[in-house]
Amino acid sequence: QFYQFEKLGDDDEELEFSSDDFPTDPKQSYEAVFFHPRELENLALVESIDSMNPLIDCKVANLTGEDAPQIYTACGNGARSTFRILKHGLEVNEIVASELPGIPSAVWTLKLSRGDQYDAYIVLSFTNATLYQLWLPNSSVAKA
Repeated sequence: QFYQFEKLGDDDEELEFSSDDFPTDPKQSYEAVFFHPRELENLALVESIDSMNPLIDCKVANLTGEDAPQIYTACGNGARSTFRILKHGLEVNEIVASELPGIPSAVWTLKLSRGDQYDAYIVLSFTNATLYQLWLPNSSVAKA
């Protein structure tokens, strides 16, 4: 699973502990500390890929006549058995095309607000400048 940081967790009221809070002598008494699991607050699930374990058998063949062969797998066991076809790469939908002043050294995407489902800004970092583009559904791309 792939997660994205939503916040750093420094704005909560959780009690924090450090090894400096406890005596170095193991015979000294100290107050016990407990960890209480809770729902994720600082991370958001971005992508999840189903496991193929156990992989029973697989064959590589190009039965569809595409550029790259596909991997045909039989995986799982019992009622959870599946037959899967794995293809090389991801399908890409080009939403917008824009000329760039060079090759970016880094690329980030950002949401307008934390509650948004999709990112709206694309930030491109170059050696001599930073460029950002705002994309809103049903509108054109604005550059800055």
